[in-house]
Amino acid sequence: MAFQRDRISVLRGIKGALRHLHDLGLDKDEKRAQRVDVFECINRTGATLMFKPMEKKLARERLGLSEKDKIVLFVGRMDPIKGLDILLYAMAMLEDKTGLRLLVVGGVLDSDTELKRLQQMCVKLGIVENVKFIGAVDHENLPFFYNAADLCAVPSYYESFGLVAV
Repeated sequence: MAFQRDRISVLRGIKGALRHLHDLGLDKDEKRAQRVDVFECINRTGATLMFKPMEKKLARERLGLSEKDKIVLFVGRMDPIKGLDILLYAMAMLEDKTGLRLLVVGGVLDSDTELKRLQQMCVKLGIVENVKFIGAVDHENLPFFYNAADLCAVPSYYESFGLVAV
């Protein structure tokens, strides 16, 4: 059986994100990105990789998002341990939120009590215009969200395996 050798540059994205945070003035350590080692993972399953780079413009068009906005993405279940409250507080603390959008993917919009709590928190923090709760998304549509984002946030208080960040 021949294996397909699709390569994914896992940490290359993290390294780029660190450089991006520095460029935005959110990380004062200009050498942090240089300290991240880049390695490649190899998919030996023979499966086609769903999560792969695509043009940001195409992903945003597909999702109806502006090319001009700065998109921060959170994907996960609505659970207090995921730390979305920390991300919302951080958004509220930013002085200039012009063009900044936080997309929250996950949860059930009509019935999720944690999601409702977070939506109420946005109202109290005055960031309703900057945060969009998308709800649950089919797995095959997730790549569009990841590719449309400028930054993917993983504010979890705890991750048992830590694979979420990868």
